Amino acid sequence: MRVLILCSLFLFTSATIHIKNTTQFDVAFGEDPFLVVLNYRSNIIIDWNGPGTTLKTAAESSAVAALYKYKEAIGHAAVFFRKEKNGDILGIGQTGEDHNQGLHLLEHGLGFTSITNIVYTDGSLNNFTFLDTKAYVAMDYKSHGHRGVKFAWIAFKLNDQQSTNIQTYIDKYIASGAYHNYGFPVDPLKFEGGGCTSFANAIVTNSGLDFDLKNYWKRIVPIPYKLMGYSLKVIEETSFTKYDGPILPNKTVSILNPLKYKHWATNGTGYDFLFYDPELFYLLSSFARNSILVKTGKQPITIHDMVKNDNHVDELAKQVDLWINETKQNLQIKTLYDMDGVYVS
Repeated sequence: MRVLILCSLFLFTSATIHIKNTTQFDVAFGEDPFLVVLNYRSNIIIDWNGPGTTLKTAAESSAVAALYKYKEAIGHAAVFFRKEKNGDILGIGQTGEDHNQGLHLLEHGLGFTSITNIVYTDGSLNNFTFLDTKAYVAMDYKSHGHRGVKFAWIAFKLNDQQSTNIQTYIDKYIASGAYHNYGFPVDPLKFEGGGCTSFANAIVTNSGLDFDLKNYWKRIVPIPYKLMGYSLKVIEETSFTKYDGPILPNKTVSILNPLKYKHWATNGTGYDFLFYDPELFYLLSSFARNSILVKTGKQPITIHDMVKNDNHVDELAKQVDLWINETKQNLQIKTLYDMDGVYVS
């Protein structure tokens, strides 16, 4: 399910975006301004340990997403934001690629280039109603016999300056029309467009919040150039699609070729693909939540299906522990959508 492209700043800031029924948020955060970073986990967890496992798990996740009400092939991040005390709540997230362009490009030989260097120009913005509904659907999704395994969150109390920073950035992003450009190559901090996670990160970054853990949302994988195809003709003939990257030779990569590769490129022989990983968003919120639950004598919530031997996950877990033990900020467990999360104040 996708929201329609919003045609103007007036339409975006209309009542379809804000919500006045704030009961559960008032219970969690009182009347204070806040920012909630929402994490929706993929149906099947993407295994980034190598090209083969990445393609296999992404294909499995897309297939499962097609069968269930909860549809999240690669994961999603977005935010809820209240600017003023006792004010309305804004829900916003970047989305796009509504016409299955990525699959079309894969089928026509672009390989990993369809992820790393393609911008999809059918981008749009999630609103509160979409994100609110998605949270309830995510919480109802069952895996291993348990509910609530696909949703996590972390929230921050905002001062006046931080609230103003966020509102100013969101207003500029919408006015620029950057949200029409969806994908990994574009940078929302430069108002070029964004992906769901890079846009959520940009909001946190522009807020001025003291939260260095955001640096560990990032993942980098060196993709073998042999798995990066290119055809200007295919790109130009694919609707809502444009290329943004280095000049590549014309080459067709079979959609099955990555399955032959167990490892990423080494010794600088690949294309360094840096992106904000939805799974790392989810795990940051979940690791922090569980650490606080244990510290307060409560049972942690089991995190199912974690990928093994993932250095990015291991480093994230270590950094979350350091933050929990060293921060001077007040960390509390609160509840939204029947899921515990950390509130930083």
